[in-house]
Amino acid sequence: MRMAATFGINQIVSHGFGVFLFAALVPLMRESIALSHWHLAAIGALTQLSYLGGALLLGLIGHRIGSGRLALFTGTLTTLLLFSMSQLQDPLAITLVLTCMAASASISWGTIVEIIGRCARPEQCSTQLSSASSGTAWGYGLNGLLILLVVPVLGWQSSWLVAGGVGVLA
Repeated sequence: MRMAATFGINQIVSHGFGVFLFAALVPLMRESIALSHWHLAAIGALTQLSYLGGALLLGLIGHRIGSGRLALFTGTLTTLLLFSMSQLQDPLAITLVLTCMAASASISWGTIVEIIGRCARPEQCSTQLSSASSGTAWGYGLNGLLILLVVPVLGWQSSWLVAGGVGVLA
């Protein structure tokens, strides 16, 4: 189960924080950043397209680069992007970073599926995948804790820093 736990933590960072933290923080971010409804609609559409594009890109290049390298790269990239979100004020830069995180999350999940499928015993594959995928829900729950415990004391920017810190630990 160590593999599932490792990949579950990856899912906390890549999906729980990388995909869903913005949705949880956007009401607070809108108070200090000029995020219009147009920006939010564009972010929603572009991140979905980017997630799909990441899956397609993985299909094209995944076998050339290797799942292990891609898993490390996407974890590192998402961590750096989470840290950068605490500093961004420009809606276009925010859109770009969120779009990159969505593609990275998609590639990350694809690598996890490939690694577990290749390395886990066949009778354990579904358990390993289920456990790893639960990291998304754990991350979503942690988003709520960030909003309840961190944001009131340190502001919304600190939530991105804490999320990036979890990525460093992962």
